[in-house]
Amino acid sequence: MPRIATALTVRQVKNLVHTPGKHAVGGVPGLTLLVTARKNGIGCTASWILRLQTKSTNTQMGLGPYPSVSLEEARRRGRDAWAKLKQGKDPVHEEREVAVLVPKESAARKTVFSDVFQDWLAWAKTNHGWKYPEYRATTTSQEYSLYLEDTIGKDAVADLDVSDVASLLLS
Repeated sequence: MPRIATALTVRQVKNLVHTPGKHAVGGVPGLTLLVTARKNGIGCTASWILRLQTKSTNTQMGLGPYPSVSLEEARRRGRDAWAKLKQGKDPVHEEREVAVLVPKESAARKTVFSDVFQDWLAWAKTNHGWKYPEYRATTTSQEYSLYLEDTIGKDAVADLDVSDVASLLLS
């Protein structure tokens, strides 16, 4: 079992998000915040990683992205994983089994293209690096309404394929 780092506060974790590296946050053995710089050089992304050690193996388990998964939630998930490990179960293997039993495709079939576009547009306003984000968002939304909304806007993302995109480009 790895040593427990000094437990950091929510504010201290918020400050770490701007410093790339692997940061031990404490509270749970092996809980770290992995911060990586984005490829475009603007900002960083962060995710929770739990390092699990037994006598024979060392493995890492992803607990989710920060800030979608809060510090409190990451610690709870970490404690749950350690509890499963102490019971002789493999928490990493169990997570993979759940992912196989509940395929992501079922959620994708319900997700329509217009929802994906709106989510992307909301993200792009703050994270894309546009010079005039409100103007760009408005013009991009208008172009979407003009060219895509009536053709593929209501289609499930999982049902779209290359031929749909090709027909849009050729029309």
